Amino acid sequence: MKRIISIVAIMAFVFTASFAQVNYGVKGGLSFYSAEASEEGISFDYDAKLGLGLGGFVRLDLSEKFQLQPELMYLQKNAELEGSMSVYSWKSKIKLDYLSIPIMAKYYITEGLNIYAGPQIEFLLSAKDEWEENDDGDISSGEDDIKKDLKGMNFGLGFGAGYELANGLGFEARYVIDLTDQNDSSDIDMKDAEIKTKGFYFGLTYAFGGK
Repeated sequence: MKRIISIVAIMAFVFTASFAQVNYGVKGGLSFYSAEASEEGISFDYDAKLGLGLGGFVRLDLSEKFQLQPELMYLQKNAELEGSMSVYSWKSKIKLDYLSIPIMAKYYITEGLNIYAGPQIEFLLSAKDEWEENDDGDISSGEDDIKKDLKGMNFGLGFGAGYELANGLGFEARYVIDLTDQNDSSDIDMKDAEIKTKGFYFGLTYAFGGK
């Protein structure tokens, strides 16, 4: 983790040293991610559940209309799968925590209103599977650590839009899809499966010193 933070700090220094107009800010909001695990044409779709997204950003002016916005975020991806067969039913809720580094290119359509897109690099911090089974009234539950079954680094692509007020307060909505398979399981039943997430982030931003 210290190595990742050091890399991010170096990147931030290089970025900010290259631009005359730099603005800093913080952001926070809700994530709403779903997940899909597929193998040989069979897929399991996990329903999206609420999570948190918190962090900060740097805005670098490229021109009057364009900005580059690197970010550093703590991002939760929570999703749930339920199923049943005869007298047997189950529920599985996965909780994934990431250190996310989006780098968004922004274009201002009008004053304050913008659209953006860019890559998103993510480092897996933790991964849990909360499960519950009901076998004809015999209920069991538990929590498994599944971090070893997922890759430590993930790449995605984000698209979004936002609106910023003159006092620095802003609103944004973002959609992010995985570009890489996250599965890293050595289990014979799972090693050929493909696991990807996709979802929305809705949040508030605040730029120190105004827009």
